[in-house]
Amino acid sequence: MESVVPGLRSFEPFSALAAFLESPAVPANSMNIFQLDGYLRAIALAPGAIAEDMWIPLVFNDLEPGYESDVQRLLILGQLHALYDYHRGEIAINLCNLPCCAVYARLQEERVDLEQWARGFIQGYIIREEDWNKALTRMTNSQTDHKISANAFFDEFDAILTIVSTVADAKYAVETGFNPGDLVEVFESFPDSIIRWGRLGRSLSERDPVYA
Repeated sequence: MESVVPGLRSFEPFSALAAFLESPAVPANSMNIFQLDGYLRAIALAPGAIAEDMWIPLVFNDLEPGYESDVQRLLILGQLHALYDYHRGEIAINLCNLPCCAVYARLQEERVDLEQWARGFIQGYIIREEDWNKALTRMTNSQTDHKISANAFFDEFDAILTIVSTVADAKYAVETGFNPGDLVEVFESFPDSIIRWGRLGRSLSERDPVYA
């Protein structure tokens, strides 16, 4: 049974999905539940909608899982969609309840779940990167009274991406010049950074005639 830390979100409503991702039925290098959770957050908070056949295959490393029956397939896909909808709901009300502690630990194994979440988020961002780029280009070219300051937007976007990348691999960040003394603050700011990224996506969607 999943151990639950008080104050953290539980995967209990998605227990069948979590167990399936750890089973021999999934292809090698499929996502685990933490990686999937971050991945779905990034998929959900980008501007505009995306067809499920654009994001579901990567969950299983672009291979078909070995479902034991149609009933199991429907159960797993149902929970997958439900988890996606959960993230859409949180984004709409500016929440980010993580399933793991956003606290820096010197031992990598003590922060591995959060690293997996952040790496999944980056994978989701890559899937939606073209949508972000197109929306940002339209925003930059906009001449309406609602035009966002493009420079400020890009600065915040880049700052958040740096935070996510640092959490995804703190060891590499330090090796490539990041100040290790700042890691505690970066990890603590992680949930709020994800909320801010969601606000950026909503700002683009609300001001972009393509999504009107």
